[in-house]
Amino acid sequence: MEKINFLHSNCRLDEVSGVATSVVNAYLTSYISDDEELQGIIDAIETSNDALNKAIETKKTVSRLREYDNKRNDALSGLFQYVRGYRKVASQTALESVEYIYNILQKYGLKITRRSYLARTSQINSLIGDLSTEESTNHIARLMNVPGSLHKLKTAQAEFE
Repeated sequence: MEKINFLHSNCRLDEVSGVATSVVNAYLTSYISDDEELQGIIDAIETSNDALNKAIETKKTVSRLREYDNKRNDALSGLFQYVRGYRKVASQTALESVEYIYNILQKYGLKITRRSYLARTSQINSLIGDLSTEESTNHIARLMNVPGSLHKLKTAQAEFE
């Protein structure tokens, strides 16, 4: 018979799930699998283990979302920083383009990064749409590094979604 180690109260969720799976498997392969009372307990363990596995996956998903969201926030911040920097040093020929793009960005503001995932996603998509018009694209093309920064934001947004 296989020895099962004690389960500590401060163990990881995946360890609890592993133990529950081991208990169910041991029951199914044993001679006592026809015990009706024990079957009810095993059914309860299986149900709880399924819920636990879903919670583990949800936790992993939320963790990945946070990672992708941070990447998206960094890309958005970078775009804002480039445009703000251009406002300080732009030549007279580039000033019109800088102001055009700056006004679009100001409409949304960096406060986007403090909103919920859902609100942030829709506002960033709207911002990307505003920056993807023909007129915006022409202005962006005149500003070195801004096209790359916008591409980085689009990529981060797509990864998040």
